[in-house]
Amino acid sequence: MNFVPLVLVSVIGGSILTLGNYVKVQAVDVVVKADLVTLSKALTSYEIFNNKYPESFEELVKEEGISDIGENYIYQRSENGREAAVLGVSDNKLYCWESEGMMVEEITQKEECHVGHPGFEPGTSTLN
Repeated sequence: MNFVPLVLVSVIGGSILTLGNYVKVQAVDVVVKADLVTLSKALTSYEIFNNKYPESFEELVKEEGISDIGENYIYQRSENGREAAVLGVSDNKLYCWESEGMMVEEITQKEECHVGHPGFEPGTSTLN
């Protein structure tokens, strides 16, 4: 009868919406990882020229001219400025860059990114 085309359209429409959401989530993940790579390069450059990591994202932006970075990031550094970590948060994943390993990695908990670990300042700096 006439119900078959209606059911078919509903199933196809639902599949397209699900696929669209999946693509959006994957795109956000790619952007967060790319931003972390950009931030890691700027942080490394800053550290080479200043012999320490910046105290905040604002200082990094001022010195390195970073732009077009979203606000899904948390930055912390050690009290002596010799270590730093950046946590990137996408819709469904966490990514971390640490000065110790110098790599962007997917993690399962924020604590894996030295955020809040001993030796790191309790305050955080978010990039706006």
